Amino acid sequence: MTKTLGNSKKTLDSYNELPEYIHGTNYGEKLLTKEPQWLQWEQYLKDTESSSTEYTGSNVNPLPQTWSTREKSDFIEVMQSNLEASFFGPDSGSEHDAALIRSDFPIPNNCSVYYFEIQVLSCGKEGRICVGFCKKNTQTGRLPGNTSESWGYHGHNGEIYHGSKTGERYGPQFQTGDVVGCGVNLINKTIFYTKNGAYLGVAFTNVSDSLYPTIGLKSQGEHIRANFGQTAFLYEIDHAVQEEKEKLLSDSLNIASVDEQNERKNFLKDLISSFLINHGYVETAQEFCPEKVLHSDVQIRKRINQLLCNGDLASAVQEITLQYPQAIQDCQDLSLSLRFLQFLQLMRNMQQIRSYSASFSGVISEQEEMKILDPVMSYSQQFFDEYEKAESHDLKKMIKLSMGLLAYYNPSSSPLSFFLENDFQKYIASRINELLLRFSGYQPESQLEQFLQHTIALNDLLCQHKCLPNTLINVQKDFILP
Repeated sequence: MTKTLGNSKKTLDSYNELPEYIHGTNYGEKLLTKEPQWLQWEQYLKDTESSSTEYTGSNVNPLPQTWSTREKSDFIEVMQSNLEASFFGPDSGSEHDAALIRSDFPIPNNCSVYYFEIQVLSCGKEGRICVGFCKKNTQTGRLPGNTSESWGYHGHNGEIYHGSKTGERYGPQFQTGDVVGCGVNLINKTIFYTKNGAYLGVAFTNVSDSLYPTIGLKSQGEHIRANFGQTAFLYEIDHAVQEEKEKLLSDSLNIASVDEQNERKNFLKDLISSFLINHGYVETAQEFCPEKVLHSDVQIRKRINQLLCNGDLASAVQEITLQYPQAIQDCQDLSLSLRFLQFLQLMRNMQQIRSYSASFSGVISEQEEMKILDPVMSYSQQFFDEYEKAESHDLKKMIKLSMGLLAYYNPSSSPLSFFLENDFQKYIASRINELLLRFSGYQPESQLEQFLQHTIALNDLLCQHKCLPNTLINVQKDFILP
């Protein structure tokens, strides 16, 4: 069964449930990035071509979400959407009665800081609850920290353990009602804990990656509930992550010489100038770089863009023909883009005429319907015979997909209605602006946009190669968005 556009949007929106502190990282950016509203045609095309492909946030590995129902001791029972765990093993109190459970997924290696909390619903008979991290193959019959593949903070004595039966004094004990948090900073390879929202300090250093959140239980009645980010944390982890990020950014700033500072200023001026001119910000460009505006066609392109965005297609075509006569003849994509806008305009007009006619008689006769349809069908037949000539693969796909509008009596209520929205009209206008830039000998993307794209790509590449400080950085949120 083919998915609808509505189902696709629901899948995308589910990622908004990510913990807030994850949003501001490179990992969060990959999960949360969506295409702009006017590019829905692209997502719709992907959905209709494959019914089995789900959105996976650019193939980013998922965060831990629940306790695993398989990787656990038989003495542990999970419940309440696999977020709660309780002990129901023997009550002899021997070492072999210990029970461990880990999360369903490991912490992604490109998630530089990770944090979760547990609430002690009952400390049971002995309060032998412990919390921490473990490796994939950790024994499920040992408490976290009692093996070399795990790290644990034990509630009955407040001690921390790693690969030893002997603990080290660390923090307070925890009892029924307490909320204990556990976090790992993969940048400096440390594990820390919190209790009831208070930071307890670094517990372990030189920890490895590929860790799973874990808890251990050992006596009757012990019962906990985990929070992997489904609700707000008691500890302000967002603030802690932001402090870590600011420290990294501060450490990365180098003091430049006077000559280097001047070079940077000139470089930035060129970047900003190219952006203003490419996108038609005439008034700002005239104030910022008047000498460059004089030698550009920015004012002409701005006028054409305004006409297209306002729906005055006839005036826009007239202006383009006057100012860029050779482009109309030589650039097939320019001609087809303008004709594409004409087709969409005819579809909107057809729907308006239908609504107007129906408001008088209530029912449109077959003769009236044919009269309404005739201009659209006549234009469409000729236009669709030529769309294959498009040089741009995207333009070709858009036009082909838009043919589906003809199958609906009320196109504005169809899954393809985004073609008729003003945002899509503005999107096509921006593509026409790019074509005119190319024809005039300019790059369609400004130097500033290219620089930012390269910066984002470089940061992504460093993240893929486990340069952990970079995984904390979200280029768009930290440096671009207000």
